[in-house]
Amino acid sequence: MTALRLAPLVAAVLFGVTATAPAQQTDDLGRVRVRFPAAEVERIETILSAAEDEGVPRVLLVEKAVEGVAKGHEPRVVIQAVSTLADELRATVRLLGRDTPPEGLEKATDAIRHGVEPRAVRELARASPGDFPLFLQAIEDLLNAGVELEAAQDMVLDAASRGMRSQDVLALPQTVRRLVREGSSPVEAATMVRRSLRSGRATIPPAPPGVVERAGSPVGTPGRRIPPPSPGPIPPF
Repeated sequence: MTALRLAPLVAAVLFGVTATAPAQQTDDLGRVRVRFPAAEVERIETILSAAEDEGVPRVLLVEKAVEGVAKGHEPRVVIQAVSTLADELRATVRLLGRDTPPEGLEKATDAIRHGVEPRAVRELARASPGDFPLFLQAIEDLLNAGVELEAAQDMVLDAASRGMRSQDVLALPQTVRRLVREGSSPVEAATMVRRSLRSGRATIPPAPPGVVERAGSPVGTPGRRIPPPSPGPIPPF
């Protein structure tokens, strides 16, 4: 009898927990729902769901939507930005595969948007699956040091194919900056670094005593700290 009396209570508890579990989940679009009409939020949800089905991490698109809301953009602008990013990320997923971590997809998508060839991104991801976002960062830093895009990506591809560690690859832009300070043009500096890589040396000989190498130091003013360049924005905001 006791077991029969307890059965409804046990069932109620179990069903009660099951029924309330979804309500306890975090609403990752909560800030969007507060600002936008329900119909516009539903459009964003549709974009997110379709992208997730193709392997796009939801978090990257949610972050874009929340960013748009934080900047005060209208729903149509945010929806367009989320849709554009979803399309870009889909292409990157097809390029690199569904098992690529979100940070890798995000960095690769940004690199392609700024002109890095998809084949270079794919080769770097294959050469060093765990570190390829850092290799893409090295390309960005080389561009900011004045190296042309093709030379920058080929230099990093050379380094990756020779098994260079990510920290050594990230040091290449500093070497280019030093050579420019010493009188070389960015083209000449890039050529010297690539020649050094191909000869089997990891880097150009260190800078003379008294020259301080620091990431973010502008050409011609060694040792003076400036903020590193920030990544480009995702269209359209």
